[in-house]
Order: sequence, then C-alpha cells, then structure tokens
Amino acid sequence: MNWFRFGNPESLIIVLVILPAILGLLLYGLRMKRKAMLLFQQNRHSTFVKRQKLQVVLLTLSVIFISFAITSPQWGAKSGTVVERLDVILALDISTSMLATDDGFVRRLDTAKDLMLSLMGQLEGDRVGLLYFAEASVVYPLTDDVGTLREFLTAFNSDTVVHRGTQIANAINTAT
Repeated sequence: MNWFRFGNPESLIIVLVILPAILGLLLYGLRMKRKAMLLFQQNRHSTFVKRQKLQVVLLTLSVIFISFAITSPQWGAKSGTVVERLDVILALDISTSMLATDDGFVRRLDTAKDLMLSLMGQLEGDRVGLLYFAEASVVYPLTDDVGTLREFLTAFNSDTVVHRGTQIANAINTAT
C-alpha cells in the first residue's frame, strides 16, 4: 500500500511559520526595487521587469522546495521492525560413546537428536547448520531450510556411528 508521510513532521511547524515570512520579504523586496527603479529611471525595459519577476519566482520555488525537503517526505509502506536473525551450528557427537543407553533403554544419540529437533522448532527464520564431531566435519552448512535439515537429522541412525573418541575442540573450532 503506497501512502505519503513526513519523516520530520515537527519541522512542518517551522516551515509553515518561516515560509510565509520569507515569501513576504521577497515580495516586499520586489515592490521596493520597483519603486526605486521608478525614482531613478522612468522608462524601464520590459526585459528587466521580466527578469526581476523570474528571479522572484525562482527564489520562491527554491524556498518552497528546500522547506519541503526539510520535512523529509516519504512514500511507500512504512518499514517494519528489523529482526535480528541467528546463525546456529548444531554439533552432534557421533562417537561410539553415543550408543550407550541411559536409564537402561534410551540411547544418548536418540536423546541428542530429539533435543536438536525440538531446538530447530524454535529456530524458525534463523539459519541452522549441522556438524558431526568425533572428527569435526560440517555435514549440513548454514541454511534457511530447516525442514530439510530436520529430515536429514531424522534419517541419521546408530549404524552411521563408527568413530572412536570425542574431539570437541575441533568441533568448536569448525563451528566457529
């Protein structure tokens, strides 16, 4: 929706007060100049009078345009609030220690995946990426497509886990 507004509406008051005063001074100066010319010169050239009128018109237009520019006119829809977006890298440990079960029946890997999936539900509109660490490799670079990343993470299973050891320092460096 296109509409018109002023960026500095408070300057409209100044423009409405100063603009008539300046225009009045311009017209008064033109009138005084004509009177002075009549005293010193009886036969004025018509080109001189036209030039004086043109000067007054151009000065008046310049004052009007400058006054209008001071108010900062704006067209178009008002800009919305700027929302800061996050870049989040999820790091999933794929070492063999993640195959252990906690509480006797839930694997650590499944718990980590469920936690990441619930976190992705809260990160709508942000960029999300995924890296596996035991060797710290980026599997899914930063993207806005959280749905595809969700499917990719859901498809990951314990058969993929074959690495020994957890090198978390490498994962932090890679994520950074």
